[in-house]
Amino acid sequence: MENGKFPKTDKHQPPLSYMTSEKWDKHIKNALDADNCKNWFGLLQYGVSMYERYDHTVLANDYYDEKKEAEQTELARCYWKKSIELVPNIWAYRNLAKLEEEHNNYELTEKYYDCALELDGVYDDHALVSEYLAFLGNIKKYQKLWNIFNSLPANCKSNDRIRITAAIAAVKLDHLDYLNTFFSEEHYDIREGECTLTDVWFEFCARKIARERGIDVADVDKMQILLDEAWDKCPPDPAIDFRMSFDKTLKYRI
Repeated sequence: MENGKFPKTDKHQPPLSYMTSEKWDKHIKNALDADNCKNWFGLLQYGVSMYERYDHTVLANDYYDEKKEAEQTELARCYWKKSIELVPNIWAYRNLAKLEEEHNNYELTEKYYDCALELDGVYDDHALVSEYLAFLGNIKKYQKLWNIFNSLPANCKSNDRIRITAAIAAVKLDHLDYLNTFFSEEHYDIREGECTLTDVWFEFCARKIARERGIDVADVDKMQILLDEAWDKCPPDPAIDFRMSFDKTLKYRI
């Protein structure tokens, strides 16, 4: 706004904010043109504005144009890729990953997140890696989730949401020692009504019973029986129970 150009921006510094409106688009585009479209940060910002702006138009007019939205989305993809070509940066890779996830292109999502993880500064804040681990859990890539978790620096590995996500992988991979420690700790990054901790707890208990009785955890039918038994006989500590139900007869099965 002051001189018509984007300032030099450290690629390791998370963007402080975004502006997404038609009034701002012309300023962003003019600034990009002043730099011959050679400013990675401006390209990142313009991509975000292209992606978000049409959504705002839809909300304002209650009108949906699939073709127009596809065009806006493709523009966003184009500008984020140009940003990376100039300066590989975490934020454009992350945006591309989320864009591909929305379109169920999970291989590309994984590829872009992996590219982001290779860049310096990605672990300065836990948010991106937490988001990626949650994605890997959603697509059931538990071994990769577990491997990344164990490679994290202390500032990320100690984050509670990341540890909760890792617990999902741990129970699926039968790493019960990790869970023994996990359930002895206090957990704070959990919302009322979220069942993650209790779901992991009951499967953890079922797997412990399976180990004690020599039952193969790969036997789905037998494990379902043990899971039902865990629901009935292994009530979770109230400190990890954030389920919202008063149905005593179903033992909080919600």
